[in-house]
Amino acid sequence: MYHRLPAACAHGIYEFSMNLFIGNEWGLCFRQCKVCGKYFLAKSQRYELCSDKCRKAQALQNKREF
Repeated sequence: MYHRLPAACAHGIYEFSMNLFIGNEWGLCFRQCKVCGKYFLAKSQRYELCSDKCRKAQALQNKREF
């Protein structure tokens, strides 16, 4: 029942798991940006935006809704 993964895919999973370990060791959290959907390492669970570009886009959207 086990399927072999292509070497590139298996390497990507290994890199992700190592990043996950390093993130936890440094006290970082994996979060998903609520604007663009990218995953990023955040200093705490309160971070929701990955970059200044997304922060500005969210501010513009909030201003439009107000």
